[in-house]
Amino acid sequence: MHDRLLHDDKRYSKPTTATESAKPTIEMAATQSCNTHTKTARKVLFRYVPVTIYGKGKQVSTYAFLDDGSSSTLMEHSLLKELGLKGTPYPLCLDWTGGHKRHENESVMLALKISGVSDTNDVFELSEVHTVRDLSLPKQSVSISQLATNMDNCRLGHASRSIEGSENEPVASKTRLGWMVYGPCSIESGTIISSNSGHHSFHICACVNEEDKDLNAAMKEYFSIESLGVSAASKSLPSKDEERAMQILSTETRLIGNRYETGLLWRYDQIMLPCNRGMAMNRLACLQKRLRRDPELAVAMQAKMSEYERLVSLLTVLYKFREFRVAIVGDIREMFFQVQMKKQDQRSQMILWHNGEPEIEPEVYAVAVMTFGAACSPSCAHYVKNLNGKRFEKQYPRAVECIKYEHYVDDMLASLETEQEAVKLAKEVRFIHS
Repeated sequence: MHDRLLHDDKRYSKPTTATESAKPTIEMAATQSCNTHTKTARKVLFRYVPVTIYGKGKQVSTYAFLDDGSSSTLMEHSLLKELGLKGTPYPLCLDWTGGHKRHENESVMLALKISGVSDTNDVFELSEVHTVRDLSLPKQSVSISQLATNMDNCRLGHASRSIEGSENEPVASKTRLGWMVYGPCSIESGTIISSNSGHHSFHICACVNEEDKDLNAAMKEYFSIESLGVSAASKSLPSKDEERAMQILSTETRLIGNRYETGLLWRYDQIMLPCNRGMAMNRLACLQKRLRRDPELAVAMQAKMSEYERLVSLLTVLYKFREFRVAIVGDIREMFFQVQMKKQDQRSQMILWHNGEPEIEPEVYAVAVMTFGAACSPSCAHYVKNLNGKRFEKQYPRAVECIKYEHYVDDMLASLETEQEAVKLAKEVRFIHS
């Protein structure tokens, strides 16, 4: 604190005219220069300072935009030519806020010297500078008289005290909100957290070249396949829907004679389905029109309905295995149709069909087994398969293990070291399923 009479009024008088910065050179006036960089309508001021950069016997006056959010030092390529310097070719991919990227295939990397515009300023070495086509730093203007009312909240980030380290080490600054550390930092020192200061927060992107994308994608796909089964998946807690499904299966599934019976996995306890016979009749009429236009489809559908009634087998799916020498592939014949549906739920599995004769009244079929159209059929069939396997756990432990962990729904996928082991396992699994 001191008396205001100690001030030099002439030296510290506030300019009132608006000034504009030009690029790349500018004539500096002591009472009229104000170096700014703005991007938004609110005239946010960033750190924009006049500097001098040095080349081979040449020097150029220009402006430097100091952006704490950027992780690299960039310079326009035109200045490289003006200074008569050469650099090492170093193609870049720049990444900035909003997920935007830009490729700089002609970029070079070099070291150069920089200083402030004053004669008393020291000259500093910039060890790693990358060139780009255009930094897009526009001309800026500001009214000095309005600064006092437009400074917004930047005073909170003003440093009242700072501690500098050695060259290429971070700086610690104390603000009204507390201490903060910023600047260069090695990876070993910890995680680098960068802030985003508008659209000019540039970072060098670690992306692959265009010609390497196909190779990179192929290698990712190869390793994703090769890693299957290498690491154990983490166990997650069951959801409410899964708990409800298991509760229904455990109470509704029972062995009747040589068949299991179960129920549909209803989401709610009280289900009141509306009568949809009228809608089904309309759909059947539309289907008949289509079948008349497509005789081959009509024959296929009639054959499929007859197949449903006779319970004939479906095509098996073959897989190749390489864990052991001998691979086994098996299929539970018509797995869904092997599990009966309780009578109360058969009402939700009815079909209208008149066997290709639209002039007669269609018959109503109630499907008494699990169907392929029900979303819960795979879960129910999987549960019944494992439940049936538990009955033979003491007698055929290896076969039950195969049924539990080496089946995908109705497909048995296993491999063993010898043919004798494979034949024995196949016979035991087949017996349990029968």
